[in-house]
Amino acid sequence: MGVDSEGISPNINKSIFLSRNEKIIFNASSIVGIINSAVDIKSIIDFLINYRKADDKMISFANIDAHFRTWQLSNQVINEGASDLTIFYSTYESVHSNMDFFDRLQNLYPFELEGNFKNIHSWEIVEKEDTDLSLNSKVNSGSVDLFVVANKKIIYQEFDFILNDLDISDYEKISSFNEIILNALNKNKKNILSNISGSILEINLVSQDILQKNSNHRYPIMNANYCSKITFYRDSSIQTTLVAPIWDKIFEDNLVEMTLEFENKILLDMVNDFEFLNKDQLVQNIKLTDSYSRSSKVFEIEIKYFIQPTIKFSPPKSSSFKKVRKSISKVIQKIGLKSGEYSEDNILGVIKRFRNEIRNDLVAMIGSYNKEILNIELQNILSADIFEIDIHHKRIEALKNDGGIQPEKLAKFQKDTIDLREEARTYKPILEYIIEENLNLKRQKESLIPTKDIIDEMIAYGKYILDFQMLSDAYSYGASNWFKLEIEDNLVVNISETEQYLKFAKAMKKLKYKYGDYANRDNEFDSKMFKEVGQSFFKDTNVEYESFIVFLVLFSNNGDILELENKKMIEIKGNVITGRITDFAKYFVDNTDYSIEVFYKILDFLVLDSEKISFNNIIPIWEKKKRNYKISAKPIIVDGEKIIFSAAGLSSLEKEWTDGIMNFILPYDIGLQNTLVTIKKWKKYYENKIVKDLASLFGNKRYITYIDKELYKLDTRGHHPRDLGDYDLIVIDTKTKQILISEIKFMRLSQTMKDVMGDQKEYFLSKKSKGYRFKRRVEYFENNLTTICENLNLSGSYTLKAYFVTNKIIKSNFKELPFEIISYNEVKDILSNSSVQDY
Repeated sequence: MGVDSEGISPNINKSIFLSRNEKIIFNASSIVGIINSAVDIKSIIDFLINYRKADDKMISFANIDAHFRTWQLSNQVINEGASDLTIFYSTYESVHSNMDFFDRLQNLYPFELEGNFKNIHSWEIVEKEDTDLSLNSKVNSGSVDLFVVANKKIIYQEFDFILNDLDISDYEKISSFNEIILNALNKNKKNILSNISGSILEINLVSQDILQKNSNHRYPIMNANYCSKITFYRDSSIQTTLVAPIWDKIFEDNLVEMTLEFENKILLDMVNDFEFLNKDQLVQNIKLTDSYSRSSKVFEIEIKYFIQPTIKFSPPKSSSFKKVRKSISKVIQKIGLKSGEYSEDNILGVIKRFRNEIRNDLVAMIGSYNKEILNIELQNILSADIFEIDIHHKRIEALKNDGGIQPEKLAKFQKDTIDLREEARTYKPILEYIIEENLNLKRQKESLIPTKDIIDEMIAYGKYILDFQMLSDAYSYGASNWFKLEIEDNLVVNISETEQYLKFAKAMKKLKYKYGDYANRDNEFDSKMFKEVGQSFFKDTNVEYESFIVFLVLFSNNGDILELENKKMIEIKGNVITGRITDFAKYFVDNTDYSIEVFYKILDFLVLDSEKISFNNIIPIWEKKKRNYKISAKPIIVDGEKIIFSAAGLSSLEKEWTDGIMNFILPYDIGLQNTLVTIKKWKKYYENKIVKDLASLFGNKRYITYIDKELYKLDTRGHHPRDLGDYDLIVIDTKTKQILISEIKFMRLSQTMKDVMGDQKEYFLSKKSKGYRFKRRVEYFENNLTTICENLNLSGSYTLKAYFVTNKIIKSNFKELPFEIISYNEVKDILSNSSVQDY
């Protein structure tokens, strides 16, 4: 490679014909174009590395920066296929790209300002709904949001040093505050900009120390209720204010203020020192909405375990997935698969071959990197992912219980939060799997340190592997018309969900978050059964259950981890904690009522033995119940005299045990036979309780109810078959002339695709399924309805409705049945909001 300083004019024809290993000359114009187009310096380095490795040929009559832009817009992989391509660029490709770029920013970008805005290419454009233009600094110094009306602009900047005024536990509240300000500016931009004589209002969010450094006798600090600020004119058309929020006051009032007046006050505090044509009129116009519901809230959410909220989880970029797709295309070429669509009959074998081959690629990649460093990096990401799952769950609950937000905003917040939580939940088992592959793999040489890009590519591999496993499980257990597999001519594989699956998944997600699961608990009985579970757990494990939970809570708790750090007993790398076993043992004894022997029993129970992760060097990711040596169940790793773990991992396991027991499902079954017997006994109680609870919803005198009734005993004159089985609940509505028959089932919660498909088989698909047997009872009742009504002395014409009622959200995915499948909470909601006719 080299730099040519001649012939840099874009009007001069540049004919470039390159194939692999040929040298390339970058002229000065190309270098400038690449620098201006690059998202960051790293992308330029990645491009140069990729350029040396690329197999594709190129014919170009434009500068090389045209190829860079295509590569960057293609998420760093132009060709995902197994065959080489010839890439063609026409004359003036770079010129047209620059024209499109500036056309997009016309009348929006603040060319009038210098300073941070002097170099337009130092900003990356991002998409936001409530702004006219949003920009992120390529050097991560902050963000800019612009609101434009008739060539007048509000420029709102948030600089990263505002974090200096915040406790680390408050960082999550910044995004909610940002939503409040953007909503307020967007809603009031016409009122504000029509009331200024100049053209620009610039609002810069800074920290208190920056504000102090910029104050003097000419520009003193002015204090308002929610912020301190300095306001001045840059010139006759540009007014600027530096604003330092008073965070404690904002967070305090946020919890009690329920109307838009709170948000309007924050906005007025920020802009009140600007000069307006008619300030009184502006204030009056803004305050017209004071009585409206809030547009957003800064939610106060508590997470008890130690976490670094500045370490964010985000899925791998598209470039990582495209690199894996290219690897898969090579696999397809290697194993000789042909292009075309693959039917459900032969998709299973194809999927298994993909999974096994790309797993080999992943293991080879992992083997090049240092095990200990890679483990810490992956554990950090997993901790951030667990935090995302937990924080979004708490936000969803907060949003459910909040009546003070505008309905359309509330609906959007709920949808966005649910989508983010579901995304994080998708990646948790993927990260756990990659951690296990790393710990399982023995290295001969491991000199490399993994970069973020390498780890993202590993995660992308992991997602494909687990997706292929999910498809394999689905089709092995009877799935039909859920997924499509196509191999393109260049051997790129496309796996997509069918309309049927997308419709089903969307409906299930909506119902799950709206209704949740049956939760009518008998606290006295639960307390009794918890004691029995503890006794059974001790028989199985020789570990006291209560001490086990105390251990998990103690060494995940934020306060205890910080105390251990202050005492120099541990080292913290992000979210990962390392310390001497003896120090942890002493802290456990000093801060609990348990002995050191108890500590070592629990530790032994929680340590992951890497020799037992795999079977024949294969990690059985399809197995949950029979696999106890996995990072989710044993989250502590021993390294000589030290142990390594994350507080989020311990907290997640504590929740999995406590919530799992309450829902009658354990993190695994192997070695827990006595506990499983007790859990089964506990579940049986709730199988009976849910029937009684459902019957109690029909307490009105208009209803006649029968629980666990066989038809031949109910209608003694009907001579009905004795092998029909009993009807869990029969409800006769004497007002609407309806008979409702219900089969009521209390199911365990599904945790994997294997569980989901197992439920389909057990309850709906096979001829021995509970749904099939209920179908027979429904059809018999329907065929003999008139006779039954006469024998029961029911006057008038009655109709029949049949329901399969469950404790959780479930549907029959592959078989039409003569009854509706509905959850207990759905029934309860329908009956509380309408007549029984809707049920």
